[in-house]
Amino acid sequence: MSQIILIRHAKVDIPNLWIYSYEIKEYLELYNNSPISKEPIPKELRKLVESADTLATSELLRAKETLKLFNKAPDFTSSLFNESPLPYANFRLFKLPAKVWIIIYRIAWLFGFSKNTLSIKQERNIAKMAVKELLLKEKNILLIGHGVKNFLIAKELKKMGYSVIKKSDSKNLGYYIYNKKI
Repeated sequence: MSQIILIRHAKVDIPNLWIYSYEIKEYLELYNNSPISKEPIPKELRKLVESADTLATSELLRAKETLKLFNKAPDFTSSLFNESPLPYANFRLFKLPAKVWIIIYRIAWLFGFSKNTLSIKQERNIAKMAVKELLLKEKNILLIGHGVKNFLIAKELKKMGYSVIKKSDSKNLGYYIYNKKI
């Protein structure tokens, strides 16, 4: 039976700066290049990593560093697994904590705002390609990825007859295990 495990990367060690709306681009570049927080790894998560035949990550630092917490290297990485980028406005509104801007822009993206990035429809197509890439591998695949992209991949897995057999949550180091329905 084919099993796919989706894990969200560990928490990124970055301050929640107050920024203007247009500064989200620079903040996300900082976020993408910041190290992860060294957190204790739950035993259950260690077992999941050990049980996988194939280990995959996105190309982003936080995903690769998360796998290093398990003293493992990825069997393959792909930009298909990278987080869905955020849109952003090019004008100066007012300062808010960066995490608030991220929430605002992500919600706006879900409703069709895609200035300076790919649309949600384009990202769904990338998620379809990501699933095809995963399914070319061994039967027990573990992907360390990102919140939104893992969600989009999960939706595609469900369309292909996979169902959740176990989950923790969608927070950092949260996971979902999918099996193919027979």
